[in-house]
Amino acid sequence: MKIAIVKLSSLGDIVHTMVVLQFIKKYHPNSEIDWIVEERYKKVLEGNPNINQIHTLNLQNIKQNKSLKLLMLELAKIKKFGYYDLVIDFQGLIKTAIVAKYISTKKIVGFDWHSAREGFASLVYNQKVNIGYDKNTIVRYAKLASEALNIKITLDDLNSKEAYLFSKSKVSVPKCKYVVFVVGSTWNSRNYPKEKFIKIANALKKPCLVVWGTDDERKKAE
Repeated sequence: MKIAIVKLSSLGDIVHTMVVLQFIKKYHPNSEIDWIVEERYKKVLEGNPNINQIHTLNLQNIKQNKSLKLLMLELAKIKKFGYYDLVIDFQGLIKTAIVAKYISTKKIVGFDWHSAREGFASLVYNQKVNIGYDKNTIVRYAKLASEALNIKITLDDLNSKEAYLFSKSKVSVPKCKYVVFVVGSTWNSRNYPKEKFIKIANALKKPCLVVWGTDDERKKAE
């Protein structure tokens, strides 16, 4: 079975979605899983043994340039990805539903009108999953994958999940268990002040690593 995951962005949501890969492979070990993602987020998926191919789009560039020509080029590129037995749209946006439609000849699964971020996206899906948008993000994605593949990913499974982030970079990390702080987010309302991170780190009494993506985040991390 050829499966395509459509999750274009953003970084945190892509990481949350990656959790389900190991369970798909557990129940369907011979399946081929491809992932369609925004080009700038490709590297976070690289090295994952459960992904066969990573296909990239640059819809962000189209949005910035408001170019119909660029849109047509990207849509033409989607056609070259091939067709899939199952496409799961984990994002629930009109643009991701369109991508899903372009590469599926059989089954497209996504959130229903009340559960998707953009309800109109659900009109494209031929199987719709209902789970409140206010529910835990990883639980939402686990339910979507479970119903799409007729498997069961439980809370116990999620709590005992295997590592699912991989890197070829040579980074010196502690040999024991440690905590990683991501100090930046797209939404300012989700960003803790650095003083709170320090307070949490002191309370945990475990080795902590801090990761950053922008110059401002680097200053905060330091």
